[in-house]
Amino acid sequence: MPMIRISTAFPYSDTEKKEISDLIQSCMEEHFDTPKNDRFHIFEQLKGSELIVDPNYWVEQARSDKFIMLYITSGKIRTLDQKSALMKSVTEQLGETYAIPEQDVMFVIVQNTFTEWCFGHAERADQRIQRMLAK
Repeated sequence: MPMIRISTAFPYSDTEKKEISDLIQSCMEEHFDTPKNDRFHIFEQLKGSELIVDPNYWVEQARSDKFIMLYITSGKIRTLDQKSALMKSVTEQLGETYAIPEQDVMFVIVQNTFTEWCFGHAERADQRIQRMLAK
C-alpha cells in the first residue's frame, strides 16, 4: 500500500509524468513487494521557488534543475535490500529514460502500519482486513 509523492520543479509534460509514474510503479512491483494495481501517486510539479534543495548536500556533483524527490509512505515494512534495490532501479531507469543524473534522484521512505491507512468508507485498513478474514 505505498503512497508516493513525486515532487519536482522540472516542467515534465503530462505524458512524461504518466511514464515516470509507470516506471516507478514497475520498480515498486519488482523490488518493493508492491502488488499490481496498488498505485497511489501524487505528481507535484512545483515552481522553482517552491522546491528549495541544497544543490551540494551529500552528492558528488551539484544537483541540476531535473531534481526529483520520491516521498514513499509504506504500510508494510521493507528490508534494507528491498529499499536499496528500489532506489537503484528507479535511479538507473530515470537516468536512462529521462537523462536525470543520479544525484538528482532523492528518496524518503516512511513506514507505518495498516492502522494509519483508510482506502475509503471511513474504515481503517486493519479493520477491513479483519472483516475480510472473518468471512
